[in-house]
Amino acid sequence: MKSNSRPGCPKIAYVGVYADPNASGGNNLLWTQAHEISQLLYDVEIITWPRPHVWTGRYPSHDNTLFGDVPVLSYKRTGLTYHVISPPPEWGEVVAIQQNWNLSINWAKQLLRQINPSIVHQHHWQRTWFFMEAALQLGIPTIYTAYDWGLPCRRQFLVRGDGSPCLVQPSVKECVICCSLQGNGKLSKGESASEALPMSDQVEKLIERWQSIAPRLAALIVTSPFASQFYQSTGIDKSLIHEMPWFYSQPDILIPNAVSIEKPVRLGFLGRLVPEKGLHVLLEALQRLDSIPQLILEIAGAINNDYARSLRENFGTYAGKHEVIWSEWIPNRTLGHFFRRVHALVVPSLWYDNAPTVLVEALAHHCPVICTDLPSMTHLIHHNRNGLVFPINDSQELAFQISRFVTDQDLALGLCANAMYEVNSRKYADALSKIYECMI
Repeated sequence: MKSNSRPGCPKIAYVGVYADPNASGGNNLLWTQAHEISQLLYDVEIITWPRPHVWTGRYPSHDNTLFGDVPVLSYKRTGLTYHVISPPPEWGEVVAIQQNWNLSINWAKQLLRQINPSIVHQHHWQRTWFFMEAALQLGIPTIYTAYDWGLPCRRQFLVRGDGSPCLVQPSVKECVICCSLQGNGKLSKGESASEALPMSDQVEKLIERWQSIAPRLAALIVTSPFASQFYQSTGIDKSLIHEMPWFYSQPDILIPNAVSIEKPVRLGFLGRLVPEKGLHVLLEALQRLDSIPQLILEIAGAINNDYARSLRENFGTYAGKHEVIWSEWIPNRTLGHFFRRVHALVVPSLWYDNAPTVLVEALAHHCPVICTDLPSMTHLIHHNRNGLVFPINDSQELAFQISRFVTDQDLALGLCANAMYEVNSRKYADALSKIYECMI
């Protein structure tokens, strides 16, 4: 395994599962940041334990370099050095048993010594969050960018098992009650040994590890005021938190001319087709809308699970009287074409969606947004100004807001005129580099 560094440049090790520049069905936020930072004279290397459905690169095998008995493939891709790892599956569990947690940390320490970064920047937490503990034990300044609530929320969504929003400070007692609302707190046959632990043990261990790591971080990057407040409730000092809403990276941003809403109105849904994103709520809302002119809904997302396949089977071409078009996944570089086609984006999330990137991408393309009324999104989407909001999981109220957009031309034109966003990937990298400079 070789580490190709640029002499004299501070080295940033980006760590995360979603590190593909051309991911299908996922975002490329980690790669985009790494690429932009590398243009600012930083030496960047990426450590990834990739998930197959969002990885288009090469995989390690036992024919590659074995680093502590773990296959590691190091190679250049898109101008950046990748270290693609394949540890034992039990290291990547949400709450690994203590023995596997210790093994993963000790192995990660060896790999980090080999790479020798100035800073470790952890993105996401799935599978790889043991790298944060390893880096901290080595005395390497460590940053965590929060993409969701998986640390320290066992369910990852900040929504209770009964569907109601979670408003409590994480605690073993409250979190066990929440998880148990999903069922009996026990996991199904076929789950791993660590996940078969009683839910109380899982929650206790997860919170304990997070509360050990969090105060030792050099910085925590969050995307909204709500996220900042939540992580402060877990014990992180406000001075360590940097609030940085997401960026857009499409090169062909629309330049607005005269705003117009042609008929039929075309709504868009863009993102992962999973239950928590709430596409079924949008389709139910359209079924309620018999009294408005026919509209078109374009759904852009990978149909790669039972939920998505079921919705396409039931709403193949229509939801009520309204036409439905299934466009599959749209590559990041061509999102501009999607936003040229739609008049408004609908984001009916059923969880505290952590300022999803589609919000800023839509606004950057001067496309208003109709979204769930949750504070993780309404810091960007303001009702009756650049979008419309509705209560969580309320298809009737969503139908009402869609009806307003379709039938009130002045409202629709005003929302379009006020939809704008200016933080692109380069501006974001400039802000990120200032945090690195302070740490170095």
